[in-house]
Amino acid sequence: MSELQTVSMTIGILTACISVVIGVVNQILSRRRTEKTEQLSLETRQAELFMQLYDRFNDKDFAKQYTEILFQHKWTDFDDWMQKYGPMTNLDVFSSWMSVAVFFEGIGVLIKRKLIDISLVDDLLSSAIIMVWEKIEPIAKEYRVRFNRPQLWEWFEYLYTELKRNE
Repeated sequence: MSELQTVSMTIGILTACISVVIGVVNQILSRRRTEKTEQLSLETRQAELFMQLYDRFNDKDFAKQYTEILFQHKWTDFDDWMQKYGPMTNLDVFSSWMSVAVFFEGIGVLIKRKLIDISLVDDLLSSAIIMVWEKIEPIAKEYRVRFNRPQLWEWFEYLYTELKRNE
């Protein structure tokens, strides 16, 4: 009878050990599923945020502002730019410049803080961002110097730099 008790206790101990192992494995698998679900949720939120931004980029008024800056605005130097497009002489056009630059500035901040994936921006907006930054860069840099605003459009420039790095 003692052998039967020993076998019974051994089976009980084995059953308890197996239960603990099963519980631990189940917890690990559950944690992995939760992490995967959280990652997918994060990626979905990032994509939704980016698509809202992309909708703004495709808005007719914004597209017009962007296109005018890129293809119609011409200047020889900063002073010429100020006479043609500065806030004191042409508030509407200057506002367009601000709208476009601030839009891309915002995307730069979101990239820096890893709130959106740069690959989304790269896939859909890289050419637009690179083209407009290269057009306005001399104005932005001179504006920083003349008005002592070294941070002016820094995140737009950061965005440009990151996209160029990915080329």
